[in-house]
Amino acid sequence: MSSSFIKEVFKITEKLINQIERTSLDRSWLHGDPAEENCVFKKYLLFCDLDNFRYGFKIWDIAKLMSLEGGIDHSAFGQRFLLEKWKTNRIEILRERFCLYVPFSEIEFQTLPQLICLHLVLSFISEFALDDDAYGSKFTKNISFEADNLLILLRL
Repeated sequence: MSSSFIKEVFKITEKLINQIERTSLDRSWLHGDPAEENCVFKKYLLFCDLDNFRYGFKIWDIAKLMSLEGGIDHSAFGQRFLLEKWKTNRIEILRERFCLYVPFSEIEFQTLPQLICLHLVLSFISEFALDDDAYGSKFTKNISFEADNLLILLRL
């Protein structure tokens, strides 16, 4: 992976972080790793792991779900790849359902795009084991192709 790509991602990430008004966002207890595989449902929630349970921005978990559902495609074999265009319909469905129970404040609604993009960057780093994760990549294509898609999604 080229150093110019890493520099570009850091530049975009820094810009996103600087756009977030952290002091204005509400905080609450978070699951920390919301994903289908971390919860067991029947008609209602039966079990939910709490490995990453913590206190943080109220919209952090929903932003993560939105980035995973709107920016990453999941194959039937557990493999993933970055989309070339955001699936805004998936993001909107999650937003509507979340707001039924926990409405967004105006500042949360305005901050959501930056948090979604930050989560996409974190997913990219994690999935390609750039954070030295021992599990390796779940992405189906090579890293340079996925890096291009990451930059495309972050610029939309």
